[in-house]
Amino acid sequence: MAFDNTLTVIGNVVRDPELQFLSSGVALVKFSIADNQKKADGESEAHFFDCVAWRELGEHIAESFQSGQRVIVHGKLVQSRWETDNGDTRSKVEIRVEDAGHSCRWGTAVFSRSDDNQRSTPRQETVPEQEPF
Repeated sequence: MAFDNTLTVIGNVVRDPELQFLSSGVALVKFSIADNQKKADGESEAHFFDCVAWRELGEHIAESFQSGQRVIVHGKLVQSRWETDNGDTRSKVEIRVEDAGHSCRWGTAVFSRSDDNQRSTPRQETVPEQEPF
């Protein structure tokens, strides 16, 4: 039995990410992406995915993503349940983002390391000189 519900979705950011800070100071960003899939009859059907990211990742997404950009989102499906004021039970499935970035299929992206990610130094490997293949 598998308990790993990770998924990767590629789509366009529907609206600019909304960054909030909880009373504890933890950052939370919410955004949606859309993916158009072709049906058997040749028509396109849009699918929308709500996404949530926390802490530094959420701040990075809020600073990096804009509406209309093509992005790749990797995360887990999470279902939230709540009760309305009328006593009705509601639920929503969203992607809890574990990693995200821009898709380079139709454009370019520039990466810059943020100060909060300086904890680990990237490993540098020496590659022996070789003839080009």
